[in-house]
Amino acid sequence: MGEGGTIIGTARCAEFRTIEGRTAAVYNLIKEGINALVVCGGDGSLTGADTLRAEWPKLVADLRAQDRITEQQANAYQHLVIVGLVGSIDNDMAMTDLTIGAPTALHRICESMDNISSTASSHSRAFVIEVMGRHCGWLALMAGVSGGADFVFIPECPPTSDSWEDEMCTVISRHREAGKRKTIVIVAEGALDKNLNPIKPDKIKDILRERLKLDTRVTTLGHTQRGGRPCAWDRILPTLQGIEAVNALLESTPETPSYMIGIRENQMTRVPLVEAVKQTQAVAEAISRKDFATATQLRDPEFREAFDGFLTVSSLNPDYILPKEKHYPQFHIPMVHLPATLSNNVPVTEFSLGSDTSLNALVDACDAIKQSASASRNRVFIVETQGGMCGYIATMGALATGAVIVYTPEVGMNLHMLRSDVKFLQRRYELDERGKAEGRLVLKSEKSSSVFSLDVVTQIFKEEGGNLFDARSASLGHTLQGGIPSPMDRARASRLSLKCMAFIEEHAWALKAKPTKGRKADKNSAAVITITGSTVKFTPVLEMVEHADMKNRRGMNPWWANYKQLAEILGSKNYFAGKLGQ
Repeated sequence: MGEGGTIIGTARCAEFRTIEGRTAAVYNLIKEGINALVVCGGDGSLTGADTLRAEWPKLVADLRAQDRITEQQANAYQHLVIVGLVGSIDNDMAMTDLTIGAPTALHRICESMDNISSTASSHSRAFVIEVMGRHCGWLALMAGVSGGADFVFIPECPPTSDSWEDEMCTVISRHREAGKRKTIVIVAEGALDKNLNPIKPDKIKDILRERLKLDTRVTTLGHTQRGGRPCAWDRILPTLQGIEAVNALLESTPETPSYMIGIRENQMTRVPLVEAVKQTQAVAEAISRKDFATATQLRDPEFREAFDGFLTVSSLNPDYILPKEKHYPQFHIPMVHLPATLSNNVPVTEFSLGSDTSLNALVDACDAIKQSASASRNRVFIVETQGGMCGYIATMGALATGAVIVYTPEVGMNLHMLRSDVKFLQRRYELDERGKAEGRLVLKSEKSSSVFSLDVVTQIFKEEGGNLFDARSASLGHTLQGGIPSPMDRARASRLSLKCMAFIEEHAWALKAKPTKGRKADKNSAAVITITGSTVKFTPVLEMVEHADMKNRRGMNPWWANYKQLAEILGSKNYFAGKLGQ
């Protein structure tokens, strides 16, 4: 789970663009007994895969006519089944909220920005940072939001003025006048002005040096964005999409269209591959027509909202700045709750601020622990996580780290469960290749049981492991609460806090408009800002309480509840449990 890049070693092939190359591909697949493919790539790879499927019957007939395959093979492999997964760090595919690789690339960019910011602030310098994104500005935009950039240039939303140079200098001058010592400008490699002229980092550097007299440097991050260990969500998303892809293959018929597996509203989706590619290409076509509104609309729902939020914060427009008064009529007094808890236990909302950062801290720790567990001898590490009475961190952490067993407060623990888990581990290690050390992880949420503590579980596993495996424990404790916020948490915090301020002002002015005597706030003016899929809404506090398990301080029926079983299926526990029960 900690390996980055394309570990199966696949890459683009120029020969595949020719009919001879595709014929060779069909022959090789039939020779290896393959008639179903899961293709992970961008729109080019997915288009090529769909072309191969369309040509398959004819190419099989040609191979039979050339006597390169037998009649039996021709009959057995009449059709090819294709399912597509989108692997793209640009997050540029339509009809899905997120693509595989994009969250990790954003992590790499923000790590670089954090490092550059130290130097920029120390020496009062300006840095122009070029990131990938030939036709899509998602990486540049989210890096700008997450890293506190002063200005961003992206293909879908170019500066609206005739002189982007003047617009940029005005904004940056305001920042400097407000006391900011550093300047960060993010530019996507495909950035354009409103007349479709390219905007290049060196040009930006020259403008900042000549007009604002800033000591300016250019940093091109290049392929550093494409590698490295995947972040937590880039482990969870491909796992869930891979499972959906296998199900789609099993359910496919010759009449079924080729599907692309995406994610919408936090649910895995199947959409016709050809339609998704067509809509993706429509973005570039809209940009070429200078129809930037359509190009933005074709992106995921958060894109335009994130861009508008960035402009509101970075422009330092005097209209948006609070007056310097001691009393504010806006504070009479609507209230909004912005969920911020690593446990992700607030009802109604799917994500709380801090939960993604905590999940990534857990992944980092478990990667190191798993390496230690595999280095010396067969060893099981029982890792205890925080989370209170909510098992979100443990459950999603199990998916992200490849843990074979996970214990959560929602399900609890008992002797029968521990007995079954010990038998599973014994059988699993019996079947391992001799002499090949392998470490395994067990994740335990801190309040899974008041009886079976971390130490008790570790001692049971150690005793029952005998000569097959050893057991050790690790309690991560408050290490999950600190560290640098993840890009996803930063972007969410910016988006949600702006909405919260708008909510407070809207209800404050509505309250002020009422007569002073008997003035009373509407019940909807006390709300929780919630995320459901890609939608943000304000849920009245009284309504939220209806969905809360107040005794255990968590929501009812969380969206991730079934992922505990899924994690254990992937770890083979359910398979061995069935065998052991026979």
